[in-house]
Amino acid sequence: MKPYRINWNLLLLLTLVSGCSTQPTPPPRATVSPSSAEEAYRILEQRTPAIADRYEGLKYRLGANPDCSNAADCSNLVCAVTRTSLAGTPYRFNPYYMATPEIKENSDAIPASSTRPGDLVFFRPTPSNKPDKRYNHVGIITKKRGSVIYFSHASSSQGVIETSTASTIWQRYWSRYFDSFRRWKPDLFSWGHKKGGEQTYKTACSR
Repeated sequence: MKPYRINWNLLLLLTLVSGCSTQPTPPPRATVSPSSAEEAYRILEQRTPAIADRYEGLKYRLGANPDCSNAADCSNLVCAVTRTSLAGTPYRFNPYYMATPEIKENSDAIPASSTRPGDLVFFRPTPSNKPDKRYNHVGIITKKRGSVIYFSHASSSQGVIETSTASTIWQRYWSRYFDSFRRWKPDLFSWGHKKGGEQTYKTACSR
């Protein structure tokens, strides 16, 4: 009777195959097309007003993430409202967080007449008659009443508040620094992940 010989190459192959089968690599998340992104915009339009209201009253602190503290700055607020508005849906806001200049680069200018909740409003640090390439303040549109646009933003002096284009503070101050209304670019949204709670969007409290 011939002695039994172990085929080590075959054993190694079976071990590797078995290991891969227990920990499959998840497929890459697909970025939505411009036409599919319309659904993400529609969800933002419906949910942004209520989500933004949750953050109102928080104090201002530079660099503060409102999902991880009781404070916010303007860019963290805008990103938090956007990603939380999509929580529990098939869509996800990809970057989690971007600074104000990056938000500007990843959004497209739109006319005031086309704005809707979930869109953005940008301000520059110098009056509109003195062009400046920097963008130092951003807010997120929460609702419209006719031609009046309401937006939530983190004011360094008042914390998270809602302001409208019909308000006295707009006429006296913000209108002088207004730059543009903008909309997130479609490729910032992805789809295909499982529906879940908002906790899945609050895992990056330290950047």
